[in-house]
Order: sequence, then structure tokens, then C-alpha cells
Amino acid sequence: MIKRKMIKNIVFLPGWSFTAGIWKVQAEYFASLGFNIISCEPEDIAYCLKNIEINKSVFVAWSLGWFKLAAALQKEKTLPCAVVVVSGAIKFKGSLLRLIIRDFKKDAESLLVNFNQWLFTDKERVNSGAFRELNFISSNRISNQDKLLADLLFLRNISLDNYLSCFSNVSVLLIAGRYDAICPLDATVELGRRLPRAEFKILDTGHIPFITKADEFNKIIEKSIF
Repeated sequence: MIKRKMIKNIVFLPGWSFTAGIWKVQAEYFASLGFNIISCEPEDIAYCLKNIEINKSVFVAWSLGWFKLAAALQKEKTLPCAVVVVSGAIKFKGSLLRLIIRDFKKDAESLLVNFNQWLFTDKERVNSGAFRELNFISSNRISNQDKLLADLLFLRNISLDNYLSCFSNVSVLLIAGRYDAICPLDATVELGRRLPRAEFKILDTGHIPFITKADEFNKIIEKSIF
């Protein structure tokens, strides 16, 4: 656990196809606790790292955001106070990415509609807030298809096998959805085995626990990190 006075910034990084606005609920919650909130698009991570005190920052990175963060931190001399990895892995499942890339090239709009559904479990799709949640995630979607494809190719090609040593002295909180169809639970478990200071929390959700169980998600971070 890190003393709050050591933390100045909380930096939020989104997953594939989303803007940093997807973290709206978390940004508002942690801002209310007095932290400086930085909502960072993955392509801006290098600029962000150059302009903040990394060692006074906690990074909350979801899926693609985690891979971008891990790659960028290799070039830095200082490391974060802590990192919260949401739906993370060492490498994404190749067969799934090949399928997504193929379908994206054929019909990007249809693929994104399907991707929306893959974010949730069957139970989450029919809960009382499902329509509101779908509207929210759709309003925070990236429209640039060239960028979306480039990020898919980045995910296809990157493996963090040689990137994890810099996290050996960093507190890492791994949050995973038990029924995640995009980043399976066992992939996050394997990542945790490679991180000496990792703590693991599992929620009964799909790929987007900070939306479908926002209150529980926020409290887990607050209690585990601070």
C-alpha cells in the first residue's frame, strides 16, 4: 500500500477502439479524492511520461493501454508508484486477433458492433443498465479506422516477455473479469506470475469491469493502492 501523499497523478489509459473518456466515472471518483487526473490516449503516452513526475503517478491501464504503457516505460529511468492493469496479459491470443483483424478489414463497422457485445457477459448484456452502458461506450469510440487497424497490428506483434523486468519493484494490481471473452482470465493469471509485487482481484464481469461494476472497481483500487 502506498501513502497518498506520495501520489500526485492518476493516469488513465483506455483499451482498443476507445478514447480516454471511457474512464469518466473513475476520473470523477478519484478527482473527488483530491488526485490530479490525467486521461491519456495511448498514442500520447510518450508525451505524457515526459511531462509528469512518473514516480508520483499511478497508472490505470486497460488492455491495449497496458501494452502501450509497458512498452513506453522501457525508455524511462523512473517508474510509477503503482500500476493498475485491467484485463491485461503478456500477449494477446493470436487466433482471436487474426479473426478481429480479418473481420475489421472486411467491415469495420460490423466488427465494432460485435466487439461491443464481446465486452460484456450474457448476464451483463441484459442487466438494467446495459442500454445506458452501450450508449456510453459508443460515445467514447475512436472513429479513425487507420488508427484502429494500426493498434490491432501493434497488439498482434507485441509480446511483453522481455518487458516485465522493469516492474519487478513496482506495485501492480491486476484486475480481471472472470468471464472475459477478449482477454481470458488465465492470461492475466500468467501475467501475475511474472510480476513479483502483483496483487490479483477478480470480478464477476466480462472485459469492461470498470463500467459494469464501477463502484466495486473504484473501491478495489482505493483500498489496494492507497
